[in-house]
Amino acid sequence: MQGAIHAVPATQTPRLWLDIGTSFRTLTKWDLEQNASLVVVGVDPLRSNIEHAYQPKTPRFVRIHGACSESTGTATFYVHKSPTCGTLNPTRKNAPTVGTGNDACTGDVPIPTQVPTFPLRLLLRSLPSTGRIELLKIDVQGSELDCLRSAGAELQRVDNVLLEVQDAAEGSNL
Repeated sequence: MQGAIHAVPATQTPRLWLDIGTSFRTLTKWDLEQNASLVVVGVDPLRSNIEHAYQPKTPRFVRIHGACSESTGTATFYVHKSPTCGTLNPTRKNAPTVGTGNDACTGDVPIPTQVPTFPLRLLLRSLPSTGRIELLKIDVQGSELDCLRSAGAELQRVDNVLLEVQDAAEGSNL
């Protein structure tokens, strides 16, 4: 992390964003390319996603392999064919098919994989204590609330939260 902070020009104050569930291409790539003061921490359970060629090629993009969870350890992560649809949640048996082939999010048979997990509060504590976290984006396919809750009191360091919300209740068509 210190290398990322040092990559910000000395004349600028570092700005910090967290991208939880970055997938194979962080949505902050353009921001990183256009703003030399920005440091983005990208977190994804799949090493292939955070090391993907589409990720930004700057030391200001910090890659963390793992899944945001209430506990530290490992958990089963369900890998779907689409690199954006992996989840800690098993697919409902009656879930509708979403996508096909390499774009399948449900309707395919996911591959269960063990991934490292950590609560968000531990990640927040590991970041430089002198600054605020300008943006926390959480897109973790149905586990957003668990991830956000795992921040605990450390959430006070975050100025803005952007999170995906899915209607995945039993009666939902998703």
